Amino acid sequence: MIEEEEEAPQSKVRALTDKGLAEGFAHLEKCLAAFEAEDPNIARFEKIQRGMMDLATFYKETLKEKQLKKSVQSRLDSFFQKKSPAPPATPSLEVTPNPHSPD
Repeated sequence: MIEEEEEAPQSKVRALTDKGLAEGFAHLEKCLAAFEAEDPNIARFEKIQRGMMDLATFYKETLKEKQLKKSVQSRLDSFFQKKSPAPPATPSLEVTPNPHSPD
């Protein structure tokens, strides 16, 4: 008899965030710098670097989209900033004659 696999408890919901993507690229750049420092064959390293960056294109485009949305939204937020209240209207002391009144 084959036992059914127990379901793992629900883990935290994952999402691609601009912060997480930026951190990932920082790690990737650090990793590539370590390979570059060790590899005496520059052409080989550059080929590997291009390949890795090509593989990460989806994440790069996603990060750019998120950053663009964030910059657009911050500009919209500034549009809705509280404006100083208008000064109260001063009552007019001028009396206008009533055209229907008999003078």
